[in-house]
Amino acid sequence: MKTINRLLILITIVLFASSCAKKHTIKLYVNTAEIQDTTVNKHSDFGQKDGSSNEDYTVEVKVGDEITWEGVSTSGKKDDKVNIISIEYVSGINVFDTKKLPDSLSTRKYPEKVVGKILYSTEFDGKENEYKYKITFEVIREGKNIGIFVIDPKLQVRKK
Repeated sequence: MKTINRLLILITIVLFASSCAKKHTIKLYVNTAEIQDTTVNKHSDFGQKDGSSNEDYTVEVKVGDEITWEGVSTSGKKDDKVNIISIEYVSGINVFDTKKLPDSLSTRKYPEKVVGKILYSTEFDGKENEYKYKITFEVIREGKNIGIFVIDPKLQVRKK
């Protein structure tokens, strides 16, 4: 009987913990008609309205949350796409179990998205630290690959 009660308590805790995790989508908006190597920040953003730069753009999430990075073309043309290739650790506290998401191209779940689950907090010694990463993305203009670009925003991960 004690074993059954303990098992029920454990199942309840696991279900509660998993229900607390949230799914976040970070959208990278790119003007695929105008972007060039020298104009990445001018023609791409995360939808921030406060005038902050792409490098200063910070997302706050919690341990256990799932993040999906998704590319969106703002050109309005059907054949223009933004494919997120990878999310790669640059500096700070690494919040994932690997330095690069996905850890290989064969594990990409979607052609235009990368998904990662937050495993570790950036809070350390009472300080709110950052996880600096770079997003590598590919731009397709009128059905043709015109280049691969990089942006490097930040994540702050709170303990639950």
